[in-house]
Amino acid sequence: MGRSLDKGHSALRRGRVSDAGAVYLVTTVVRHRESVFADASAALAVCALHDAPRTFLDATALGWVLMPDHWHGVIALGPRYPLSSVIKHFKTRVCRELRLTQDFYGPLWQAAFHDRRLRDGPAVAAAIRYVLDNPVRIGLCAHASSFPYASPRLPS
Repeated sequence: MGRSLDKGHSALRRGRVSDAGAVYLVTTVVRHRESVFADASAALAVCALHDAPRTFLDATALGWVLMPDHWHGVIALGPRYPLSSVIKHFKTRVCRELRLTQDFYGPLWQAAFHDRRLRDGPAVAAAIRYVLDNPVRIGLCAHASSFPYASPRLPS
């Protein structure tokens, strides 16, 4: 089963192009949808990585939120690395951080991730709002600004 799933994910990615400067809405999910990031110390350790140099290689996270069992981000690619490399690097950094700070062992993420290329400025702004409002939609908080595991809200 896992093998055919991997082939399916590979088939979905085949032919995709990552253009320098392009912006993507990305979602990556914890394996078995476990609520690993419901633990505050784990969530804070991962949030701190967002400010660390090269967490996203040469890409920039324009907006992001760490949910109990997944991560959403709006990523602007830099000139050098494709989206698949950026997300692989991010996921690896998160795993390493949790192993160092939380004694977490074993696989953390599902192998694949979902992405959608955003076309223009209004689409990027809407995607960032969508990402930051995610905790409100699922009832984790009343106001997005009060959710502690997210990038700062951009001015309206």
